[in-house]
Amino acid sequence: MRRRLLFVVDAPDDTLGGMSRHYHFVGRELELRGHRVDYIFINQMPPPLLPRLRGFSLDICRRACTAVARHIRENGRPDVIYWCVNCAFPFPTFNRWFGSKIPVVGMTFGVEERWWPIVESDLGKDGAPAIPAYQRVTKLIRMQALKWATRHCDRMVCVSTQDRQHLIDHYGLDPAHVRMIPVGVDPRFFDVAPTNRTGARLLFVGTWIWRKGVRYLVDAMQQVWRARPDCELTVVTFPPFDEVRRWWPEELRDRIRLVTASSDEDLAREYASHDVFVLPSLFEGMPMALAEAMAARMAVVTTATCGMRDLIHDREDGLLVPTHDASALATAILELVTAHNQRRECANTAGDRIRNYTWDRIAEQFLDVFVDAIEGAPAA
Repeated sequence: MRRRLLFVVDAPDDTLGGMSRHYHFVGRELELRGHRVDYIFINQMPPPLLPRLRGFSLDICRRACTAVARHIRENGRPDVIYWCVNCAFPFPTFNRWFGSKIPVVGMTFGVEERWWPIVESDLGKDGAPAIPAYQRVTKLIRMQALKWATRHCDRMVCVSTQDRQHLIDHYGLDPAHVRMIPVGVDPRFFDVAPTNRTGARLLFVGTWIWRKGVRYLVDAMQQVWRARPDCELTVVTFPPFDEVRRWWPEELRDRIRLVTASSDEDLAREYASHDVFVLPSLFEGMPMALAEAMAARMAVVTTATCGMRDLIHDREDGLLVPTHDASALATAILELVTAHNQRRECANTAGDRIRNYTWDRIAEQFLDVFVDAIEGAPAA
């Protein structure tokens, strides 16, 4: 049966961000199966009430709900709304209370309630973000709004087993209504032909922010370069690059290759020409770049938390290290750089295992959740 699906996410409609890419990849596969998919990204939502409210959570929720209501008026009732729960409040609640009965499947790319204790414990560390006083107040409002919206969605999807367990244990969700669905991989990354792999070329892909563990990458690389001056590091991220360079000691700034990958083809070339993928994130959902690096048969060093722990089996298809530990990160990087056979075995195992994570298979799992939400919804 052909379904009408509405995807709503508080991210720009582009091909660079992980959230927008996720929604487009899932939507594309469902469209290929004959379903209709409409999208509302943040740039299709009404503007903020005031410029200074651009990042204020409740105003983003207002903008999202207004855009959804307008879409329904103009296009009719969708069969299900797949909504990033960050901007869903209070639609799922009103949806139940006022009887519109459009099934809502919420999505979280990392339960924010789990991230805040890390932010607070990292305060004062070199490079860690400060928490303005107003954010301490709005944080409480945001957490309650997120929890409220999550509890009133008909089904919830997340991308890590840790998030799923948190939603069950701390939000009281029915385990049957919470599904962990991993990220997918576009087939082009399986076709990567490695080039110029010497063992000493390292790659980081991601937004250059504290949450990605960039402080610990900087500190680890100084240890790595003392032991192996021949190692090279490429950082694939977003401009401005001066913001990235300022994290590094001045004498090391010229050693960092900084690039922006504006397409999947660009990304594939970076994966192909590097040996070890390094992602020291402190908190994530499940990073798409990690899955893509595995598909391109790169050896991986990442942290033993969140969705990284779901993707990587330590010493089988990569190395897992604790968060906030530059020395452990450096040791793991050097281990893979120097141990050719181990690096090759981890890379090949990763490539074989991730073949089950193609977007067509991931989309089938989402379709199962959407149909379950539709069939479990009260009659309109």
